[in-house]
Amino acid sequence: MIQDRHDILVKDYTKNVIQSLIPLASENLLTNSGSGANNFDIELGSDFASGTRYDPLISRFIHFTSLKALHSIVNDNAIRLYNLMNVNDPNEYNFFSDDLLTEKINKIKTNTYILSLCDVSVLKGDNILNLWRFYGNDGWGVAVEFDIEFPGHSSMDCCFLGKVIYEKPNLESFKEKNAAFEERHNIKVDVSKLIRVPACFHKSPYYKIEEEVRLMYFDDSSTAKATIESEQKSKFKWDFNTRNEPVTYRILDLGQNNYMPSYPWVTIKKIQLGFRHSEENFNKIEKHLAEIFKFKGYLKPPIIEHSPLKNIYR
Repeated sequence: MIQDRHDILVKDYTKNVIQSLIPLASENLLTNSGSGANNFDIELGSDFASGTRYDPLISRFIHFTSLKALHSIVNDNAIRLYNLMNVNDPNEYNFFSDDLLTEKINKIKTNTYILSLCDVSVLKGDNILNLWRFYGNDGWGVAVEFDIEFPGHSSMDCCFLGKVIYEKPNLESFKEKNAAFEERHNIKVDVSKLIRVPACFHKSPYYKIEEEVRLMYFDDSSTAKATIESEQKSKFKWDFNTRNEPVTYRILDLGQNNYMPSYPWVTIKKIQLGFRHSEENFNKIEKHLAEIFKFKGYLKPPIIEHSPLKNIYR
């Protein structure tokens, strides 16, 4: 009887409420829902972007970074997802909706880790020079092309991939329909866990030049299984950001080395060297990287190429 009521609540919320927050959202986007006599809470699973405006539609993405950071990725065979205390936008999460996030914003930001990416199409887009200058070490860095796949999912969905939307949503319809749902079922809905995912994928239009796609991980240690707690802890490290502020990051292993089925498989497919490097320097770096990949035992090492901008901008 309790399960029947819970199923009714999930279907009602999916049909009459959630789509006012995320258009085209379906029941399979929801996970970890729970209900009691007078309360109901619901979360989004890692498929939250599927079929919605957040959906990247592809699996290939570009990450602009420095040569030094590339060395770290290759040496560790892993990427780093830094928490949201590390970002430049001081209004992360606040921009979406302060009044719907009942938890402290900084607590959410501390537990939310991201890797900033772009659709691979940006390499041939009109904005490519700005992206290199702002995020690719002013043309001295690299554009790393990743392939990201989600091979499976679990009830502990915590890793999300989606396009950033550069606009503030109008949440009035969602608030009204959520209130009607509460009245209809004589129940109180905790929306904080539902809101925290889309809130991570909305930013001010001032940042639209970034064309960002985010790989986001949310650490909710309260739902962690005891058998993986020690391994979970070993994946978290400490650092300082460029503003000399303490931040943390989470390590995500490359390839099929992740121990959780809801984590993605991330592989390096291509490395494009920045346009400021001379042909001579490119040849040296290409040889250097090839030796590293051989030493690391890569059966199919990434393609290494020079940015087409090398003869267009200095």
